[in-house]
Amino acid sequence: MNQAMTIDALYVIPGRGKEHPVKPGKKIVIAFDAKNHKEINSNSIDLSSADFEFCDLSSNPNYSDDDNPNVPNLINWISDNQLQMLHNRGFKSYAIVRPDVDMKTFLNNYKYKYTYLLNYGEYSFDMDGEGYKLPNVWIVDAVNLSVADSYQWIVTSVSLDAGWTHCGSVDGDKTRYGKAVVRKKSGNRYIDTNNSTNDFDADMKPTLF
Repeated sequence: MNQAMTIDALYVIPGRGKEHPVKPGKKIVIAFDAKNHKEINSNSIDLSSADFEFCDLSSNPNYSDDDNPNVPNLINWISDNQLQMLHNRGFKSYAIVRPDVDMKTFLNNYKYKYTYLLNYGEYSFDMDGEGYKLPNVWIVDAVNLSVADSYQWIVTSVSLDAGWTHCGSVDGDKTRYGKAVVRKKSGNRYIDTNNSTNDFDADMKPTLF
């Protein structure tokens, strides 16, 4: 972890890194589905004018995705025909990244096989899998997420994020819906100490509401 973050998804904003600047104190909205979700749920959010959207299209009807033609799609570097979505209890970590190579080089040179020990109650199982190494020097910022009753350790170097934040306190918390983690501000500046425990307010009302 002191060298890289293992990832299972990587999406890139179109362009060469200068076409879509985000000015200090400003933000962009990236939607998993850039549509007016209020049409289905009045308590939801209209994301039809998002800046970008995730769109995972495939020939497999089980992995179809809506595509708003008026909203630019992120470029999926690791296509596995899986629909990406935020985990509503955490259990995932996220990073903002500036890749230092092109997609072909990344796919060819940064994939690796890993092994780990899965502990479940009194049982232990040897496990293995494949992932991609994302060098820490590419990472602009990272956030670890969990819930208190399931937290064991963070999955990034402490130089990237020394803490974690959450929505809900227990696995399956029925009060977790309609909540978000929101970065704290001091005046007009966002707080960034590379410790999500300090930098985010947990269980907050999403700012887009």
